[in-house]
Amino acid sequence: MLRNLHIENVAVIQQADIDFDRGFTVLTGETGAGKSILIDSINLILGEKASREMVRTGAAAASVSALFTDLSEAVVQKILSLGIDVENGELLLQKEVRADGRSSARVNGVAATSAMLRECGRLLVDIHGQHSSHLLLQNEMHLQFVDDYAQVLSLREAYGEAYDRYMDLCAQERRLTMDEKEKQRRIEMLEYQLKEIDSAGLEKGEEEQLQDSRSLLVNAEKITKAVEAAQTALFGGEGSDAEERVDRAKRALNSLSDTLPAAKELALALQEIAYALNDCERQLSDLAEEAGEGDTASLDRIEGRLQLIGQLKRKYGETVEEILAYGERCRNELDDISFSDRKLELLGAKKKEVFGQLVQCGEALSQKRREAAAIMDRRIMEELAFLDMQKVQFQTAFVLTDPGEMGMDQVEFTVSTNPGEPLKPLSKIASGGELSRLMLALKNVIADREGVQTLIFDEVDTGVSGRAAQKIAVKLKEVSKAKQVFCVTHQAQVGAKADTHLLISKTERDGRVFTGVTELDRQARISELARMISGEEITDSARAAVTEMLDE
Repeated sequence: MLRNLHIENVAVIQQADIDFDRGFTVLTGETGAGKSILIDSINLILGEKASREMVRTGAAAASVSALFTDLSEAVVQKILSLGIDVENGELLLQKEVRADGRSSARVNGVAATSAMLRECGRLLVDIHGQHSSHLLLQNEMHLQFVDDYAQVLSLREAYGEAYDRYMDLCAQERRLTMDEKEKQRRIEMLEYQLKEIDSAGLEKGEEEQLQDSRSLLVNAEKITKAVEAAQTALFGGEGSDAEERVDRAKRALNSLSDTLPAAKELALALQEIAYALNDCERQLSDLAEEAGEGDTASLDRIEGRLQLIGQLKRKYGETVEEILAYGERCRNELDDISFSDRKLELLGAKKKEVFGQLVQCGEALSQKRREAAAIMDRRIMEELAFLDMQKVQFQTAFVLTDPGEMGMDQVEFTVSTNPGEPLKPLSKIASGGELSRLMLALKNVIADREGVQTLIFDEVDTGVSGRAAQKIAVKLKEVSKAKQVFCVTHQAQVGAKADTHLLISKTERDGRVFTGVTELDRQARISELARMISGEEITDSARAAVTEMLDE
Protein backbone atom coordinates (compact mmCIF):
# COMPACT_ATOMS: atom_id res chain seq x y z
CA MET A 1 0.00 0.00 0.00
CA LEU A 2 0.99 3.64 -0.45
CA ARG A 3 1.87 4.75 3.07
CA ASN A 4 3.32 8.23 2.56
CA LEU A 5 3.64 10.81 -0.21
CA HIS A 6 6.05 13.73 0.17
CA ILE A 7 5.95 16.59 -2.36
CA GLU A 8 8.18 19.67 -2.57
CA ASN A 9 7.96 22.55 -5.03
CA VAL A 10 5.70 20.86 -7.54
CA ALA A 11 3.70 23.63 -9.29
CA VAL A 12 1.59 25.37 -6.61
CA ILE A 13 2.44 22.79 -3.93
CA GLN A 14 5.34 24.20 -1.94
CA GLN A 15 5.40 21.27 0.47
CA ALA A 16 3.00 18.48 1.35
CA ASP A 17 3.57 15.43 3.50
CA ILE A 18 0.60 13.07 3.42
CA ASP A 19 0.17 9.81 5.30
CA PHE A 20 -2.29 7.28 3.93
CA ASP A 21 -4.04 4.25 5.33
CA ARG A 22 -5.88 1.28 3.93
CA GLY A 23 -9.44 1.46 2.69
CA PHE A 24 -11.12 4.16 0.64
CA THR A 25 -9.68 7.69 0.47
CA VAL A 26 -11.31 10.52 -1.45
CA LEU A 27 -9.73 13.80 -2.47
CA THR A 28 -11.99 16.77 -3.08
CA GLY A 29 -11.62 20.48 -3.60
CA GLU A 30 -12.65 23.29 -5.85
CA THR A 31 -11.59 23.33 -9.48
CA GLY A 32 -8.00 24.58 -9.74
CA ALA A 33 -7.16 23.77 -6.12
CA GLY A 34 -4.41 21.35 -7.15
CA LYS A 35 -5.99 17.88 -7.19
CA SER A 36 -4.57 17.15 -10.63
CA ILE A 37 -1.11 18.22 -9.42
CA LEU A 38 -1.33 15.57 -6.70
CA ILE A 39 -2.08 12.93 -9.34
CA ASP A 40 0.70 14.33 -11.56
CA SER A 41 3.13 13.96 -8.65
CA ILE A 42 2.18 10.32 -8.21
CA ASN A 43 2.53 9.74 -11.95
CA LEU A 44 5.99 11.33 -11.79
CA ILE A 45 7.17 8.99 -9.06
CA LEU A 46 5.86 6.07 -11.11
CA GLY A 47 8.18 6.90 -14.01
CA GLU A 48 6.24 9.38 -16.13
CA LYS A 49 8.43 11.74 -18.15
CA ALA A 50 9.60 14.72 -16.11
CA SER A 51 9.06 18.30 -17.23
CA ARG A 52 10.76 21.47 -16.00
CA GLU A 53 7.31 23.13 -16.03
CA MET A 54 6.48 21.08 -12.93
CA VAL A 55 9.07 22.97 -10.87
CA ARG A 56 7.54 25.71 -8.72
CA THR A 57 8.54 29.18 -9.91
CA GLY A 58 11.67 30.33 -8.10
CA ALA A 59 12.63 26.84 -6.84
CA ALA A 60 15.82 25.05 -7.89
CA ALA A 61 14.12 21.67 -8.10
CA ALA A 62 10.90 19.76 -7.50
CA SER A 63 10.92 16.44 -5.69
CA VAL A 64 8.47 13.67 -4.92
CA SER A 65 8.92 10.57 -2.77
CA ALA A 66 6.50 7.74 -2.11
CA LEU A 67 6.80 5.02 0.52
CA PHE A 68 5.09 1.71 -0.16
CA THR A 69 4.78 -0.82 2.66
CA ASP A 70 3.42 -4.32 3.23
CA LEU A 71 4.56 -5.52 -0.21
CA SER A 72 3.38 -8.99 -1.12
CA GLU A 73 5.96 -11.72 -1.55
CA ALA A 74 5.20 -11.92 -5.28
CA VAL A 75 5.86 -8.18 -5.69
CA VAL A 76 9.03 -8.40 -3.59
CA GLN A 77 10.38 -11.19 -5.80
CA LYS A 78 9.65 -9.24 -8.99
CA ILE A 79 11.36 -6.14 -7.60
CA LEU A 80 14.37 -8.20 -6.50
CA SER A 81 14.60 -9.49 -10.07
CA LEU A 82 15.13 -5.86 -11.14
CA GLY A 83 18.27 -5.74 -8.99
CA ILE A 84 16.61 -3.69 -6.24
CA ASP A 85 17.00 -4.73 -2.59
CA VAL A 86 13.85 -4.78 -0.46
CA GLU A 87 13.92 -4.75 3.33
CA ASN A 88 10.95 -5.24 5.65
CA GLY A 89 8.57 -5.28 2.70
CA GLU A 90 9.10 -1.56 2.03
CA LEU A 91 9.95 0.37 -1.12
CA LEU A 92 10.87 4.06 -1.28
CA LEU A 93 10.63 5.71 -4.70
CA GLN A 94 12.17 9.17 -5.16
CA LYS A 95 12.26 11.53 -8.14
CA GLU A 96 13.80 14.98 -8.49
CA VAL A 97 13.30 17.37 -11.40
CA ARG A 98 15.65 20.34 -11.61
CA ALA A 99 14.71 23.71 -13.06
CA ASP A 100 16.99 23.08 -16.07
CA GLY A 101 14.94 20.00 -16.98
CA ARG A 102 17.37 17.35 -15.77
CA SER A 103 16.05 14.70 -13.43
CA SER A 104 17.22 11.85 -11.22
CA ALA A 105 15.54 8.94 -9.51
CA ARG A 106 16.29 6.57 -6.65
CA VAL A 107 14.72 3.35 -5.44
CA ASN A 108 15.45 2.42 -1.84
CA GLY A 109 18.31 4.92 -1.90
CA VAL A 110 19.99 3.50 -5.01
CA ALA A 111 20.15 5.43 -8.30
CA ALA A 112 17.51 4.18 -10.73
CA THR A 113 16.23 4.85 -14.24
CA SER A 114 12.75 6.02 -15.19
CA ALA A 115 12.21 2.57 -16.71
CA MET A 116 12.84 1.01 -13.30
CA LEU A 117 10.35 3.41 -11.71
CA ARG A 118 7.78 2.47 -14.34
CA GLU A 119 8.33 -1.23 -13.73
CA CYS A 120 7.94 -0.77 -9.97
CA GLY A 121 4.89 1.41 -10.54
CA ARG A 122 3.29 -1.23 -12.75
CA LEU A 123 3.51 -3.67 -9.85
CA LEU A 124 2.28 -1.26 -7.19
CA VAL A 125 -0.30 1.18 -8.56
CA ASP A 126 -2.98 1.35 -11.23
CA ILE A 127 -4.07 4.89 -12.12
CA HIS A 128 -7.25 5.66 -14.01
CA GLY A 129 -6.84 9.30 -15.04
CA GLN A 130 -9.39 11.85 -16.15
CA HIS A 131 -8.95 10.97 -19.80
CA SER A 132 -8.32 7.24 -19.44
CA SER A 133 -11.88 6.37 -20.44
CA HIS A 134 -11.14 7.66 -23.92
CA LEU A 135 -8.57 4.87 -24.29
CA LEU A 136 -11.60 2.63 -24.71
CA LEU A 137 -12.33 4.49 -27.95
CA GLN A 138 -8.90 3.57 -29.34
CA ASN A 139 -9.14 0.10 -30.86
CA GLU A 140 -5.38 -0.38 -30.75
CA MET A 141 -5.57 -0.27 -26.92
CA HIS A 142 -8.14 -3.07 -26.68
CA LEU A 143 -5.56 -5.77 -27.37
CA GLN A 144 -3.36 -4.38 -24.58
CA PHE A 145 -6.28 -4.52 -22.14
CA VAL A 146 -6.89 -8.15 -23.08
CA ASP A 147 -3.21 -9.01 -22.67
CA ASP A 148 -3.09 -7.27 -19.28
CA TYR A 149 -5.92 -9.50 -18.12
CA ALA A 150 -4.66 -12.66 -19.85
CA GLN A 151 -1.13 -12.24 -18.43
CA VAL A 152 0.51 -13.54 -21.58
CA LEU A 153 3.94 -11.95 -21.17
CA SER A 154 5.89 -15.19 -21.71
CA LEU A 155 3.80 -16.10 -24.78
CA ARG A 156 4.22 -12.56 -26.14
CA GLU A 157 7.99 -12.80 -25.68
CA ALA A 158 8.17 -16.20 -27.43
CA TYR A 159 6.07 -14.86 -30.30
CA GLY A 160 8.16 -11.67 -30.47
CA GLU A 161 11.40 -13.66 -30.77
CA ALA A 162 9.94 -15.79 -33.59
CA TYR A 163 8.59 -12.66 -35.31
CA ASP A 164 11.99 -10.94 -35.15
CA ARG A 165 13.70 -14.01 -36.63
CA TYR A 166 11.14 -14.19 -39.42
CA MET A 167 11.42 -10.48 -40.26
CA ASP A 168 15.23 -10.78 -40.33
CA LEU A 169 14.97 -13.63 -42.82
CA CYS A 170 12.53 -11.56 -44.93
CA ALA A 171 15.04 -8.69 -44.95
CA GLN A 172 17.82 -11.06 -46.05
CA GLU A 173 15.60 -12.37 -48.81
CA ARG A 174 14.84 -8.86 -50.05
CA ARG A 175 18.55 -8.09 -50.23
CA LEU A 176 19.20 -11.20 -52.31
CA THR A 177 16.30 -10.74 -54.72
CA MET A 178 17.41 -7.44 -56.27
CA ASP A 179 16.99 -7.09 -60.03
CA GLU A 180 19.91 -7.89 -62.38
CA LYS A 181 20.87 -4.26 -63.11
CA GLU A 182 20.87 -3.38 -59.43
CA LYS A 183 22.78 -6.58 -58.67
CA GLN A 184 25.46 -5.74 -61.26
CA ARG A 185 25.81 -2.19 -59.95
CA ARG A 186 26.20 -3.52 -56.45
CA ILE A 187 28.77 -6.13 -57.53
CA GLU A 188 30.87 -3.49 -59.30
CA MET A 189 30.78 -1.19 -56.28
CA LEU A 190 31.72 -3.97 -53.87
CA GLU A 191 34.53 -5.21 -56.12
CA TYR A 192 35.94 -1.68 -56.43
CA GLN A 193 35.84 -1.11 -52.67
CA LEU A 194 37.32 -4.53 -51.90
CA LYS A 195 40.11 -4.06 -54.46
CA GLU A 196 40.97 -0.67 -53.00
CA ILE A 197 41.18 -2.11 -49.48
CA ASP A 198 42.98 -5.33 -50.41
CA SER A 199 45.55 -3.56 -52.63
CA ALA A 200 46.56 -1.40 -49.68
CA GLY A 201 47.73 -4.52 -47.83
CA LEU A 202 46.83 -3.10 -44.44
CA GLU A 203 47.80 -4.82 -41.21
CA LYS A 204 46.29 -4.40 -37.76
CA GLY A 205 48.31 -1.94 -35.68
CA GLU A 206 50.18 -0.71 -38.76
CA GLU A 207 49.15 2.93 -38.43
CA GLU A 208 50.50 3.18 -34.87
CA GLN A 209 53.80 1.58 -35.92
CA LEU A 210 54.14 4.00 -38.83
CA GLN A 211 53.45 6.97 -36.59
CA ASP A 212 56.14 5.78 -34.16
CA SER A 213 58.63 5.34 -37.00
CA ARG A 214 57.81 8.78 -38.41
CA SER A 215 58.37 10.33 -35.02
CA LEU A 216 61.74 8.58 -34.79
CA LEU A 217 62.85 9.80 -38.24
CA VAL A 218 61.61 13.36 -37.75
CA ASN A 219 63.51 13.58 -34.48
CA ALA A 220 66.58 11.58 -35.61
CA GLU A 221 69.14 14.35 -34.98
CA LYS A 222 67.74 15.15 -31.57
CA ILE A 223 67.67 11.45 -30.63
CA THR A 224 71.23 10.88 -31.84
CA LYS A 225 72.62 13.75 -29.77
CA ALA A 226 70.75 12.65 -26.64
CA VAL A 227 71.84 9.00 -27.03
CA GLU A 228 75.47 9.97 -27.59
CA ALA A 229 75.38 12.16 -24.50
CA ALA A 230 73.96 9.29 -22.45
CA GLN A 231 76.57 6.85 -23.81
CA THR A 232 79.39 9.28 -23.05
CA ALA A 233 78.13 9.89 -19.53
CA LEU A 234 77.84 6.21 -18.70
CA PHE A 235 80.43 4.44 -20.81
CA GLY A 236 82.70 6.85 -22.68
CA GLY A 237 83.93 9.47 -20.24
CA GLU A 238 87.48 10.12 -19.11
CA GLY A 239 88.85 7.42 -16.88
CA SER A 240 86.86 4.30 -16.10
CA ASP A 241 83.22 4.01 -17.18
CA ALA A 242 80.24 3.36 -14.90
CA GLU A 243 80.33 -0.41 -15.32
CA GLU A 244 83.98 -0.57 -14.32
CA ARG A 245 83.45 1.60 -11.23
CA VAL A 246 80.48 -0.51 -10.14
CA ASP A 247 82.55 -3.67 -10.68
CA ARG A 248 85.40 -2.32 -8.52
CA ALA A 249 83.01 -1.44 -5.73
CA LYS A 250 81.37 -4.86 -5.93
CA ARG A 251 84.74 -6.66 -5.65
CA ALA A 252 85.77 -4.51 -2.71
CA LEU A 253 82.58 -5.36 -0.84
CA ASN A 254 82.87 -9.05 -1.66
CA SER A 255 86.20 -9.09 0.14
CA LEU A 256 84.30 -8.16 3.32
CA SER A 257 81.49 -10.66 2.88
CA ASP A 258 82.95 -13.11 5.47
CA THR A 259 83.33 -10.50 8.19
CA LEU A 260 80.47 -8.10 7.37
CA PRO A 261 77.16 -9.71 6.24
CA ALA A 262 75.73 -6.33 5.13
CA ALA A 263 78.62 -5.97 2.66
CA LYS A 264 77.49 -9.13 0.89
CA GLU A 265 73.97 -7.71 0.40
CA LEU A 266 75.41 -4.47 -1.00
CA ALA A 267 77.61 -6.46 -3.38
CA LEU A 268 74.56 -8.33 -4.67
CA ALA A 269 72.74 -5.02 -5.18
CA LEU A 270 75.71 -3.68 -7.15
CA GLN A 271 75.64 -6.81 -9.28
CA GLU A 272 72.02 -6.00 -10.25
CA ILE A 273 73.10 -2.47 -11.11
CA ALA A 274 75.84 -3.90 -13.31
CA TYR A 275 73.29 -6.02 -15.16
CA ALA A 276 71.03 -2.96 -15.63
CA LEU A 277 73.96 -0.88 -16.94
CA ASN A 278 74.80 -3.60 -19.39
CA ASP A 279 71.19 -3.67 -20.60
CA CYS A 280 71.16 0.16 -20.90
CA GLU A 281 74.33 0.04 -23.00
CA ARG A 282 72.72 -2.43 -25.39
CA GLN A 283 69.48 -0.43 -25.71
CA LEU A 284 71.35 2.83 -26.25
CA SER A 285 73.27 1.19 -29.07
CA ASP A 286 69.99 0.04 -30.65
CA LEU A 287 68.53 3.55 -30.41
CA ALA A 288 71.65 5.06 -31.94
CA GLU A 289 71.47 2.54 -34.76
CA GLU A 290 67.75 3.21 -35.42
CA ALA A 291 68.21 6.98 -35.37
CA GLY A 292 71.22 6.71 -37.61
CA GLU A 293 69.12 4.91 -40.24
CA GLY A 294 66.84 7.92 -40.69
CA ASP A 295 66.80 9.33 -44.19
CA THR A 296 64.47 11.35 -46.42
CA ALA A 297 63.47 8.36 -48.55
CA SER A 298 62.27 6.37 -45.54
CA LEU A 299 60.36 9.36 -44.21
CA ASP A 300 58.69 9.95 -47.58
CA ARG A 301 57.67 6.29 -47.76
CA ILE A 302 56.10 6.44 -44.28
CA GLU A 303 54.30 9.71 -45.01
CA GLY A 304 52.90 8.22 -48.23
CA ARG A 305 51.69 5.15 -46.40
CA LEU A 306 49.98 7.22 -43.68
CA GLN A 307 48.35 9.37 -46.36
CA LEU A 308 46.93 6.24 -48.03
CA ILE A 309 45.57 5.00 -44.72
CA GLY A 310 44.01 8.43 -44.13
CA GLN A 311 42.21 8.29 -47.48
CA LEU A 312 40.84 4.83 -46.72
CA LYS A 313 39.73 5.93 -43.23
CA ARG A 314 37.66 8.73 -44.72
CA LYS A 315 35.79 6.14 -46.82
CA TYR A 316 35.61 2.97 -44.80
CA GLY A 317 36.21 3.48 -41.08
CA GLU A 318 37.96 5.42 -38.36
CA THR A 319 40.72 2.84 -37.78
CA VAL A 320 42.68 0.28 -39.79
CA GLU A 321 40.74 -2.44 -37.97
CA GLU A 322 37.39 -0.90 -39.07
CA ILE A 323 38.64 -0.64 -42.67
CA LEU A 324 39.60 -4.33 -42.65
CA ALA A 325 36.20 -5.21 -41.11
CA TYR A 326 34.44 -3.22 -43.86
CA GLY A 327 36.42 -5.14 -46.48
CA GLU A 328 35.35 -8.42 -44.89
CA ARG A 329 31.70 -7.33 -45.07
CA CYS A 330 32.17 -6.48 -48.75
CA ARG A 331 33.64 -9.93 -49.33
CA ASN A 332 30.73 -11.63 -47.56
CA GLU A 333 28.12 -9.61 -49.46
CA LEU A 334 29.83 -10.41 -52.78
CA ASP A 335 29.74 -14.05 -51.81
CA ASP A 336 26.02 -13.75 -50.97
CA ILE A 337 25.23 -12.12 -54.32
CA SER A 338 27.42 -14.50 -56.33
CA PHE A 339 25.68 -17.49 -54.80
CA SER A 340 22.31 -15.80 -54.34
CA ASP A 341 20.25 -18.49 -56.07
CA ARG A 342 21.56 -21.21 -53.77
CA LYS A 343 21.33 -18.96 -50.75
CA LEU A 344 17.77 -17.99 -51.65
CA GLU A 345 16.87 -21.65 -51.78
CA LEU A 346 18.35 -22.28 -48.34
CA LEU A 347 16.84 -19.04 -47.03
CA GLY A 348 13.42 -19.99 -48.32
CA ALA A 349 13.57 -23.31 -46.47
CA LYS A 350 14.67 -21.57 -43.27
CA LYS A 351 12.02 -18.91 -43.66
CA LYS A 352 9.31 -21.56 -44.09
CA GLU A 353 10.53 -23.32 -40.95
CA VAL A 354 10.57 -20.11 -38.87
CA PHE A 355 7.17 -19.06 -40.23
CA GLY A 356 5.77 -22.34 -38.98
CA GLN A 357 7.21 -21.62 -35.54
CA LEU A 358 5.80 -18.09 -35.71
CA VAL A 359 2.30 -19.32 -36.54
CA GLN A 360 2.52 -21.92 -33.79
CA CYS A 361 3.46 -19.25 -31.24
CA GLY A 362 0.78 -16.92 -32.63
CA GLU A 363 -1.92 -19.58 -32.34
CA ALA A 364 -0.94 -20.36 -28.75
CA LEU A 365 -1.02 -16.65 -27.91
CA SER A 366 -4.37 -16.20 -29.66
CA GLN A 367 -5.90 -19.17 -27.87
CA LYS A 368 -4.82 -17.86 -24.49
CA ARG A 369 -6.19 -14.41 -25.33
CA ARG A 370 -9.56 -15.75 -26.43
CA GLU A 371 -9.94 -17.94 -23.35
CA ALA A 372 -9.03 -15.08 -21.03
CA ALA A 373 -11.24 -12.60 -22.92
CA ALA A 374 -14.30 -14.84 -22.49
CA ILE A 375 -13.78 -14.82 -18.72
CA MET A 376 -12.98 -11.11 -18.73
CA ASP A 377 -16.19 -10.31 -20.64
CA ARG A 378 -18.31 -12.13 -18.06
CA ARG A 379 -16.53 -10.38 -15.20
CA ILE A 380 -16.99 -6.97 -16.84
CA MET A 381 -20.72 -7.55 -17.32
CA GLU A 382 -21.03 -8.52 -13.65
CA GLU A 383 -19.31 -5.25 -12.73
CA LEU A 384 -21.55 -3.29 -15.14
CA ALA A 385 -24.68 -4.86 -13.70
CA PHE A 386 -23.61 -3.65 -10.28
CA LEU A 387 -22.97 -0.19 -11.73
CA ASP A 388 -26.60 0.10 -12.88
CA MET A 389 -25.89 -1.10 -16.44
CA GLN A 390 -27.68 -4.44 -16.14
CA LYS A 391 -28.90 -4.48 -19.74
CA VAL A 392 -25.52 -3.80 -21.32
CA GLN A 393 -23.91 -6.65 -23.22
CA PHE A 394 -20.10 -6.56 -23.58
CA GLN A 395 -18.02 -8.80 -25.81
CA THR A 396 -14.44 -8.80 -27.05
CA ALA A 397 -14.51 -9.45 -30.80
CA PHE A 398 -11.55 -11.24 -32.39
CA VAL A 399 -10.49 -11.30 -36.05
CA LEU A 400 -7.68 -13.63 -37.10
CA THR A 401 -5.01 -11.78 -39.10
CA ASP A 402 -1.69 -12.49 -40.75
CA PRO A 403 1.20 -12.52 -38.27
CA GLY A 404 2.07 -9.00 -37.15
CA GLU A 405 4.22 -7.44 -34.48
CA MET A 406 1.63 -8.05 -31.71
CA GLY A 407 0.40 -11.44 -32.85
CA MET A 408 -2.31 -12.75 -35.13
CA ASP A 409 -5.31 -11.02 -33.54
CA GLN A 410 -7.28 -7.90 -34.28
CA VAL A 411 -9.29 -7.10 -31.15
CA GLU A 412 -12.21 -4.74 -30.65
CA PHE A 413 -14.55 -4.20 -27.71
CA THR A 414 -18.20 -4.32 -28.70
CA VAL A 415 -21.30 -3.42 -26.66
CA SER A 416 -25.05 -3.41 -26.83
CA THR A 417 -26.57 -0.87 -24.48
CA ASN A 418 -30.21 -1.83 -25.02
CA PRO A 419 -32.03 -5.18 -25.26
CA GLY A 420 -32.52 -6.41 -28.79
CA GLU A 421 -29.78 -4.24 -30.28
CA PRO A 422 -26.83 -5.96 -31.95
CA LEU A 423 -23.31 -5.66 -30.59
CA LYS A 424 -21.53 -2.69 -32.13
CA PRO A 425 -18.05 -1.19 -31.75
CA LEU A 426 -17.85 0.55 -28.39
CA SER A 427 -16.50 3.71 -29.99
CA LYS A 428 -19.75 4.21 -31.93
CA ILE A 429 -22.36 4.06 -29.20
CA ALA A 430 -21.02 4.62 -25.67
CA SER A 431 -21.77 7.92 -23.91
CA GLY A 432 -19.38 9.70 -21.52
CA GLY A 433 -21.06 8.32 -18.41
CA GLU A 434 -21.13 4.82 -19.85
CA LEU A 435 -17.46 5.05 -20.76
CA SER A 436 -16.57 6.03 -17.19
CA ARG A 437 -18.38 3.03 -15.79
CA LEU A 438 -17.01 0.71 -18.47
CA MET A 439 -13.47 1.82 -17.65
CA LEU A 440 -14.11 1.41 -13.91
CA ALA A 441 -15.38 -2.12 -14.53
CA LEU A 442 -12.42 -2.94 -16.79
CA LYS A 443 -9.86 -1.49 -14.36
CA ASN A 444 -11.34 -3.41 -11.44
CA VAL A 445 -11.30 -6.68 -13.34
CA ILE A 446 -7.73 -6.25 -14.63
CA ALA A 447 -6.34 -4.97 -11.31
CA ASP A 448 -7.87 -7.93 -9.51
CA ARG A 449 -6.13 -10.25 -11.97
CA GLU A 450 -2.75 -8.51 -11.76
CA GLY A 451 -2.72 -8.30 -7.97
CA VAL A 452 -2.07 -4.53 -7.87
CA GLN A 453 -2.98 -3.35 -4.36
CA THR A 454 -3.35 0.42 -4.86
CA LEU A 455 -5.94 1.84 -7.25
CA ILE A 456 -6.22 5.55 -8.03
CA PHE A 457 -9.28 6.91 -9.84
CA ASP A 458 -9.12 10.51 -11.02
CA GLU A 459 -12.70 11.70 -11.58
CA VAL A 460 -13.95 8.26 -12.62
CA ASP A 461 -17.48 9.56 -11.96
CA THR A 462 -17.29 12.16 -14.75
CA GLY A 463 -20.55 12.35 -16.69
CA VAL A 464 -22.67 10.49 -14.11
CA SER A 465 -24.94 11.59 -11.31
CA GLY A 466 -27.75 10.38 -9.12
CA ARG A 467 -28.21 6.62 -8.98
CA ALA A 468 -25.22 5.90 -11.23
CA ALA A 469 -22.92 7.99 -9.01
CA GLN A 470 -24.24 6.15 -5.97
CA LYS A 471 -23.50 2.81 -7.63
CA ILE A 472 -19.94 3.92 -8.43
CA ALA A 473 -19.50 4.99 -4.82
CA VAL A 474 -20.69 1.61 -3.53
CA LYS A 475 -18.40 -0.22 -5.99
CA LEU A 476 -15.34 1.80 -4.94
CA LYS A 477 -16.17 1.13 -1.29
CA GLU A 478 -16.51 -2.57 -2.03
CA VAL A 479 -13.19 -2.71 -3.89
CA SER A 480 -11.48 -0.89 -0.99
CA LYS A 481 -12.20 -3.83 1.32
CA ALA A 482 -9.47 -5.77 -0.51
CA LYS A 483 -7.37 -2.97 -1.97
CA GLN A 484 -6.25 0.56 -1.17
CA VAL A 485 -8.45 2.90 -3.22
CA PHE A 486 -8.04 6.64 -3.90
CA CYS A 487 -10.56 8.71 -5.81
CA VAL A 488 -10.54 12.34 -6.89
CA THR A 489 -14.21 13.22 -7.11
CA HIS A 490 -16.80 15.99 -7.49
CA GLN A 491 -19.65 13.71 -6.43
CA ALA A 492 -20.91 13.94 -2.84
CA GLN A 493 -22.25 10.36 -3.07
CA VAL A 494 -18.71 9.10 -3.71
CA GLY A 495 -17.14 11.32 -1.04
CA ALA A 496 -19.62 10.12 1.59
CA LYS A 497 -18.51 6.49 1.20
CA ALA A 498 -14.84 7.19 1.98
CA ASP A 499 -12.99 6.05 5.07
CA THR A 500 -10.70 9.08 4.79
CA HIS A 501 -11.53 12.44 3.26
CA LEU A 502 -8.71 14.75 2.16
CA LEU A 503 -9.46 18.33 1.14
CA ILE A 504 -7.19 19.98 -1.44
CA SER A 505 -7.38 23.75 -1.01
CA LYS A 506 -5.40 26.75 -2.16
CA THR A 507 -4.57 30.04 -0.47
CA GLU A 508 -2.82 33.18 -1.60
CA ARG A 509 -0.01 34.83 0.38
CA ASP A 510 2.21 37.68 -0.78
CA GLY A 511 0.97 37.30 -4.33
CA ARG A 512 1.81 33.54 -4.47
CA VAL A 513 -0.59 30.60 -4.57
CA PHE A 514 -0.11 27.75 -2.08
CA THR A 515 -1.92 24.41 -2.13
CA GLY A 516 -2.47 22.42 1.04
CA VAL A 517 -3.88 18.99 1.93
CA THR A 518 -6.05 18.58 5.05
CA GLU A 519 -7.74 15.49 6.47
CA LEU A 520 -11.32 16.36 7.39
CA ASP A 521 -13.18 15.38 10.54
CA ARG A 522 -16.91 14.65 10.45
CA GLN A 523 -18.10 18.25 10.72
CA ALA A 524 -15.64 19.46 8.11
CA ARG A 525 -16.71 16.60 5.84
CA ILE A 526 -20.36 17.61 6.17
CA SER A 527 -19.49 21.17 5.14
CA GLU A 528 -17.35 20.05 2.18
CA LEU A 529 -19.85 17.48 0.89
CA ALA A 530 -22.69 19.99 1.29
CA ARG A 531 -20.66 22.47 -0.77
CA MET A 532 -20.31 19.83 -3.47
CA ILE A 533 -24.11 19.49 -3.57
CA SER A 534 -25.27 23.09 -3.27
CA GLY A 535 -22.26 25.23 -4.22
CA GLU A 536 -20.81 28.09 -2.21
CA GLU A 537 -24.09 28.84 -0.40
CA ILE A 538 -24.48 25.76 1.78
CA THR A 539 -28.11 25.08 2.65
CA ASP A 540 -29.58 23.24 5.63
CA SER A 541 -31.15 20.74 3.30
CA ALA A 542 -27.74 19.98 1.77
CA ARG A 543 -26.27 19.45 5.24
CA ALA A 544 -29.14 17.15 6.13
CA ALA A 545 -28.72 15.15 2.94
CA VAL A 546 -24.99 14.77 3.55
CA THR A 547 -25.50 13.74 7.16
CA GLU A 548 -27.91 11.06 6.00
CA MET A 549 -25.39 9.82 3.42
CA LEU A 550 -22.63 9.61 6.03
CA ASP A 551 -24.86 7.68 8.42
CA GLU A 552 -25.90 5.07 5.85
